[in-house]
Amino acid sequence: MDRKYKNALSPLAVQGVVLKNRLYGTKGLPHFQQGPETYPSENVIRYYAGLAKNGAAVVTVKGMAPLRDRSKLKGDSRHMTMWDINDPATHNYFAQIAEVIHYYGSKAFINIQRQQPDGVNISELTREDAMKLGSPMGMSTGREITVEEIKKMIADLVDTCKFYQDLGFDGVNLYASYQASIYANAFSPLINKRTDEYGDRCRLILEAFEEIKKACGKSFLTELQFSGEEGVPGGYTIDDTIELLRRGEGIIDIVHIRAINGDLAHPTGLNSEKEAPITLAYSEAIKKAGVKVITAPNGGYQDADLIDKWIGEGKMDMAAMCRSFICDFDYYEKMLDGRGDDITPCIRCNNCHGINFDGPWHSFCSVNPEMGIKSRLDLLAPPAKSVKKVAVIGGGPAGMRAALVARQRGHEVTLFEKKGVLGGQLIHADYATFKWPLKNYKDWLVYQLDKQGVEVKLNCAPTPEEISAAGFDAVIAATGAKPKMPGIPGDSSEGIWSPIDVFGHESELGKKVVVVGGSETGVETALYLADNGHDVTVITRQGQLASDANQIHYIGSLKEYYNAKDNFTYAVNASTESVTDKSVTFTVRKPPMPEGMGMPPGMMLPPMPMGKPGPYDADGQYTIECDSVVVCGGVAPEQEAALAYAGCARQFFIVGDCDSPGRVYQCTRAAYAAASQI
Repeated sequence: MDRKYKNALSPLAVQGVVLKNRLYGTKGLPHFQQGPETYPSENVIRYYAGLAKNGAAVVTVKGMAPLRDRSKLKGDSRHMTMWDINDPATHNYFAQIAEVIHYYGSKAFINIQRQQPDGVNISELTREDAMKLGSPMGMSTGREITVEEIKKMIADLVDTCKFYQDLGFDGVNLYASYQASIYANAFSPLINKRTDEYGDRCRLILEAFEEIKKACGKSFLTELQFSGEEGVPGGYTIDDTIELLRRGEGIIDIVHIRAINGDLAHPTGLNSEKEAPITLAYSEAIKKAGVKVITAPNGGYQDADLIDKWIGEGKMDMAAMCRSFICDFDYYEKMLDGRGDDITPCIRCNNCHGINFDGPWHSFCSVNPEMGIKSRLDLLAPPAKSVKKVAVIGGGPAGMRAALVARQRGHEVTLFEKKGVLGGQLIHADYATFKWPLKNYKDWLVYQLDKQGVEVKLNCAPTPEEISAAGFDAVIAATGAKPKMPGIPGDSSEGIWSPIDVFGHESELGKKVVVVGGSETGVETALYLADNGHDVTVITRQGQLASDANQIHYIGSLKEYYNAKDNFTYAVNASTESVTDKSVTFTVRKPPMPEGMGMPPGMMLPPMPMGKPGPYDADGQYTIECDSVVVCGGVAPEQEAALAYAGCARQFFIVGDCDSPGRVYQCTRAAYAAASQI
């Protein structure tokens, strides 16, 4: 039988171990799967079982460690899982994790991230020196580790691998990405300045893997998680990586290839293209060099057709994925059925990783409403008892998703949209090229409505009386929201633009544009204009642009994108005093630096471009003369329009922006919840 995805779904033999397909599940774990327990919760165990069921031939599990005081941890480490390796009862749960992964024919790998003693690294290097050398993590590396300490570190690593092997694990994932472990730093010509035998930059990694193989046997698979290149001047190159892997043939089974830093390893629409993942080139180079190692590039691999194509072309052996499995719990089933076009697209928001470094500690999936609640769906979303006739008012993201869920539950659904096109607020993704992941999702919703048999009526705004007369059993109102102005003197003047009206009409704006309001919406509107040749200035009261955007693996990409543009400037800590359709007056007042504020020694954060100097850095009042003004004041819920349909059917729900303006996540979850009650 000629299967559609025969390359991606074909088995792979490694050291006599058979992997059921070419899909690799990385160690990502949405944090709200786990509470304060110091052992894996039932939710976590079910999550890992779900990855195996959903097609991951390898499921990578984060390892245990001695407990630490959360209050002393920095950044988003405070809310990550913390499983006590010193409690034997915790070991039982890891044995259960391995067992449920094996149940679906998958292999369980353990991720080992930190092994070296505190305060040491391969060579003595201060934090300041590391930053001067261009270390992506700006690491404080401490004193040089001694040979005796290296030998003990490797022995401890081997003991740890043997410990997990005894619990039922099939392999180890050794973390060596982003200059963020001693193994990565040992390979870096910028950091490894040793003159003894470990001045051979390959030696530490090769010795570690060789000792693991000796102790655990060749069938205990070994995986190096590694950045394809260092990505900074003087750092190691892909050619160096190829030489390392060539010397590691037979002891390094899989190379899990990552980009140079965390932002690029969790790519967004700002720094990636769908058909050209950054790490694919690294994998292709390794394969062309003829190195005997399994390549599993990571970062943006979701499209089943592309994955199958690249494997078939010999550019990679496996696809390392995390977000793909999170976005769609039926990913594997859809591949088996040859239905790649039904797989829910990832919008690359990275909210599954978290939303900021300072709390609240929350993570979620914007497009999979079942993420985090799957174990409770028997209570929250029991099967429908009978077929109902359902009306959905509004064709934005909430309305479309509500209609799909209701249809999937077996109901007869009609969606009414007053405009001639579906999409609502997502329509801007048709125009801003860097929003291509969101466009994919919007287009997927539209496609699924047609495929699943939802009746869609465009250019149709039925009255409540018409809905009542049609005999619907349930009505879901998703009437959305409309732009509002913030109340700045002059913002109601004729000729002032709102963000949503800019998209598709950018040619109607003049050459020089000022955008008042530096939220994520304002910045993306400004970037769309800059991409189309306008000279744009953004004015914001906040201390940074897009302060409401995801601060983990998104804001850094956004900053890099706008800092690279000569026709994009901005003023922060700026209060807008007044606007006309041709000018903006604002005052800049920088807040004083709080006493004692600064980055604690040793704290590691992802690389954040600091921003280019601007003409509005000094305190004072400024007036910018321009050709067009865009004012971002948020949106006002269309609640009155939604509530007009209350009483038109036995069940009534209000979802999306017309209830409370929010992000795709809130729209998706509210739509799913409402439709699941019908």
